[in-house]
Amino acid sequence: MRVIKLTFEGNFDKRFQVRLQIAEEGKQASTELHRQMCQNSCQLCHVPNSEQKLPIRYQKWLNTYSEMAADPLSVMGHSLGRLKGTSHSNSEKLAKNCHELANSFLECFKQWLRQENSDFEKLRVALSKELKDKETEVRVIIQADDDIIKKLPWHEWELFANHGNTEIAVASMEFSSPEVDNFLTRQVKILIILGDTTGLKVDEVVKSFKELEKEKNAKITICQETSIEKIRQLLQEQWGILFFTGHSSSKDGGTISIGKDKYIQIKDLDEDIKTAIKNGLQLAIFNSCDGLGIAKVLRELNFPYAIVMKEVVPLPIATDFILSFLKAFSGPQKQSLYSAVRHARQDLKNKYKDVAFYTNWLPVISQNPSVGTSLRWEDLLKKTFKLPDNLPSVRDWVGRGEELEEMKNELFKADTRAIEITGRPVAVGVVGSPGIGKTLLASKLIRLLHDQAAPFAASAWASLRPDFGAKKPPSFHSITDSLLIALSDGKITSEMTSKDDFREKTNKLLALLKKRPCLVVLDNVESVLKREDTQLAGYFEPDCKDYAYLFDELIKREHQSKIIFTSREALVALSSSNYKSFQLHGLKHEDAIKLLKKNLDATDEKLEQLSKYYKGYPKALELVAAFIRDNCKGDVESFMEARSGDLAGDLDNILDEVFERMSDEECECLRGISVYKTDEYPLKKAGIAAQMQKKNEFELTKIIVALERRELLDYEPAYNTYSLHPFVQEKAYRLLQENEEGFKIAHQRAYKYFVGIKLEPKTQWKGVKDVKPRIRAHYHACQLEDWNEAAQVLDALGLEYLNNWSEYRLMLELLCPLIPDDWKNERRKIGTEKLQAEILRYIGIGYLMLSDYDTAKEFFKISLSLFVRLKDSVGELKALNDLGIMHYDLGEYRKAIRYYAQAIKIGDRNTETQKESRRPLHNLGVIYKETGNYRKSYSCFKKVLKLVELSKDRASEATVLNDLGHLASNLGDQKKAIEFCKKGLAISKNIGDRRAEALNSGRLGLIYCRLENYHAAIDNSEKAIEIAREIEDKQLESSVLGYLGTILRKQKRYPEALEKLQSAKKIAQEIRHRETQLETFKALAELYQDMGESKQAEHYQSRALSMAKDLQIPMPKGC
Repeated sequence: MRVIKLTFEGNFDKRFQVRLQIAEEGKQASTELHRQMCQNSCQLCHVPNSEQKLPIRYQKWLNTYSEMAADPLSVMGHSLGRLKGTSHSNSEKLAKNCHELANSFLECFKQWLRQENSDFEKLRVALSKELKDKETEVRVIIQADDDIIKKLPWHEWELFANHGNTEIAVASMEFSSPEVDNFLTRQVKILIILGDTTGLKVDEVVKSFKELEKEKNAKITICQETSIEKIRQLLQEQWGILFFTGHSSSKDGGTISIGKDKYIQIKDLDEDIKTAIKNGLQLAIFNSCDGLGIAKVLRELNFPYAIVMKEVVPLPIATDFILSFLKAFSGPQKQSLYSAVRHARQDLKNKYKDVAFYTNWLPVISQNPSVGTSLRWEDLLKKTFKLPDNLPSVRDWVGRGEELEEMKNELFKADTRAIEITGRPVAVGVVGSPGIGKTLLASKLIRLLHDQAAPFAASAWASLRPDFGAKKPPSFHSITDSLLIALSDGKITSEMTSKDDFREKTNKLLALLKKRPCLVVLDNVESVLKREDTQLAGYFEPDCKDYAYLFDELIKREHQSKIIFTSREALVALSSSNYKSFQLHGLKHEDAIKLLKKNLDATDEKLEQLSKYYKGYPKALELVAAFIRDNCKGDVESFMEARSGDLAGDLDNILDEVFERMSDEECECLRGISVYKTDEYPLKKAGIAAQMQKKNEFELTKIIVALERRELLDYEPAYNTYSLHPFVQEKAYRLLQENEEGFKIAHQRAYKYFVGIKLEPKTQWKGVKDVKPRIRAHYHACQLEDWNEAAQVLDALGLEYLNNWSEYRLMLELLCPLIPDDWKNERRKIGTEKLQAEILRYIGIGYLMLSDYDTAKEFFKISLSLFVRLKDSVGELKALNDLGIMHYDLGEYRKAIRYYAQAIKIGDRNTETQKESRRPLHNLGVIYKETGNYRKSYSCFKKVLKLVELSKDRASEATVLNDLGHLASNLGDQKKAIEFCKKGLAISKNIGDRRAEALNSGRLGLIYCRLENYHAAIDNSEKAIEIAREIEDKQLESSVLGYLGTILRKQKRYPEALEKLQSAKKIAQEIRHRETQLETFKALAELYQDMGESKQAEHYQSRALSMAKDLQIPMPKGC
């Protein structure tokens, strides 16, 4: 399905700014054209009379249509289809006049869209190209604040009408994603509200809905002539569709009649509707008159979809529409909401085309643009959470039914949520020995809950198993970052949390778990427990205090999520009434026999003997069964005679025997692939082939099949990947370590394999996931202690990318092993001194960004001395700039200025250093701007502008122009300021840089405000807000909301200003962007001061001063 969005800004008195966006459903818009569409009656209608403007023509038709709709002898008298030739001459005359006015308006509308405007013609051509494929369903969203734009019959535009597979929806300029909890329903639940139906016949409509109960397993609840209290009560329940029929109007923002002489405003149900949306309500149908006002209120509540009637709707038309729509929407063809509305609209047109063709103008979809896909009937049925990408595979599952049921019951007792605060379980631990099936049980439980559509909004899986050969678990920050990304649907990135310590990250994770129900599995948590200390077994390692804090908070803090731990040891430290521990035992004998029969043909008695000996451990039974089949000719009895009685030792011996009996190629393969960490990067056949370089495709396949047959290698067909059971992988890796030469060869092959994986072009990189093969190559080089190769991998990758992605902790994890313990004496592990200097510099950046200033300073100083000795001017300049940034962060502006000045001086040496000097010049300009020295700042940014113009860096040019606009405005030259920002705006539009476009629009708003051109100020600010929301940049949205609040304050529109500033403050606090919070506090202090509320003004002034002090930002005198 194709999605076309046409955005109209402006009004009919002036002109419209039109933007076209085109995308495949569920994908980001790929085409965007900005065009001016002038509104002028002479140009559009080819008549000089201003009375012929489009809105006036629409109103003339509407007046006549409304009069006709109220005529008891025509439409309301159910004689619409018989008007032609009726004896009631007045009604006939009225209908004829309405028909002519509709035709006149429609021609005017089409002329308006055909206007000879070169810019709009380009938009029309682009749109026409996209509509060539008439087989593709297209949904068109008309986004505007102008009411007339939403009333226009857009489906009559030749471009859409000729396509024949297009339907229209209207939307507002401002919107947010609806807050929806996951929900489970195997029925489409429909709430029907019958209001004041005086003069209306609703029996046929109700009957049609009730048929859905029989045919589509829907559940219908009818509420007739009720009270607002009853409606509020019903809206607390779970519904898929809300249907209203009765009398309504757009008066007072949307009013419906719920009984004779009983009216309520939709906005009185705001909170109840929000609850209903959260519980799964997706579609509201108001099959009643004049519903655009109702739709507007629903859009303000971020309602997903609504269908309303634009104007007064006669009963026959309303009835015909809903019956046709329901049949199409719920029918066997599974039509989308858009398609079903188009179908019903076409039925109206066919039925009334001779007497009232315009009836199909009335129905319209109102949509929240943040909803990515078109609604279908099946979407109203059960919802379920997305499975984690790294969820371990499950195959040959037998038994464990009681354990699964017990764990599920513990997670979902009927009263668990209700008494969660007082100590019902919020976490479940699964404890057991290696190979007993803890991980698989947890994975199976997740899949079971997924299949049953358990009420979770998100899920995440994190393994704490260390890299092979290492004793320490993965870093706390890498684990929590992965959890935050998964549970926030990617909204909380590692960049946003890069400076957070373990307490702050834990708090963010707990906030997510409290906000919506999530399911989290932490696997192999024994990795963070005390080792080699009997008395402290089950307690956390001293160097895992971050994990200890996280686990303790997960258990003790109130939230609505569920945590599942798996561990080889009991977690004694988590003893709590909120924590339930399950001691996992082996399979029941009957289940174990089923598992054994997969590989063995023996009597149940002998298989039970085998099961008892191996205590029902699933992995042990799989290995043993395969061993007996292949090496003992299936004779269980003879195999059992040779057992020692030591289960753990025996399992190890079994693996030894398995390895001894395997071919050399199988052993080589198993030991080789044991070096791969498959939860970091999936193991494909190519990875196995890399370890078996002398084998052809046929030989390799034979080896893989043999390992699968021996139950040593698992295959996941859904992802075409392989994995080793930890029990097997640990054994294989131990054997590999015993052979020094084999160990080196395996890691060398793994290194070459990951280096050889082709990455996407750098322009498409968005984060670490895109370069994961190189990160794994670095790991294998480090295992070989080949520090030069490890360094070269990162150097070729580009350390700047890790810096830009704010992956500071990962940067330190990768770089610190590459320097010796005595690095301060300029000793090095790697060959080139220049690369050593660069690595030291980036380590310094990592510590700087994590606010460890003393350590950062040491690394910067040594790297600077190396660059000086190497006469590397570019490196020297960068190191000086880094030192300047560090002192700036510390609030030591004089020192920062000194370092920036030294860096700028180096920039004059040659062309290469001149290019790099823009960074310290920019940073120096920022300091001068923040300290109020606008002239010096202006001078710095003018130099920066020249450099970015020379480098043809258009994106930076647009941003620098914004800074210059700000400075020129502060210096009193508003004309120059507007010139800078307009130029920046033009560049950003030209290159498609939406963020820069928003920045320049927002800045223009403030400049126009200073000129008291408030209309232009508000227009530009609102444009900036729209873009910020469109690109989901919360920090930018908060900033420009603050701009708009300031503009409204200048106009003395205090309530509106307060609303915008409070919204800005809320967003800034949510994303914890302290600089933006500071600006908001200052703006609120000024607002309350103007409003005469001195206490509130002092409160925010105090908060601003306190935060400025914390951030070491100087405040103006008198603030």
